[in-house]
Amino acid sequence: MTRELLAYYERGGEHDRLRRGRGRLEFWRTQDVLRRVLPEAPARVLDVGGGTGVHAEWLAADGYLNAGQCSCLQAGGEGPREGHRTRA
Repeated sequence: MTRELLAYYERGGEHDRLRRGRGRLEFWRTQDVLRRVLPEAPARVLDVGGGTGVHAEWLAADGYLNAGQCSCLQAGGEGPREGHRTRA
């Protein structure tokens, strides 16, 4: 991971990117596609490259749980510390 990318994650840039502004369109489109192709909940979901868990949050709320959790896996940055597991 480059220093620039690591600095971006450390200052919380990824935490807000999909939660506001133009990033919301990407969030809504991803959510729409996944809701159409995922099996019916409850089902086990692993959010690979999940960053701070923005998608794991709504997946867990939709009932995609594994023993009460939707797992989110992220290599590097703030992801593992901030959003690696989300409770519904």
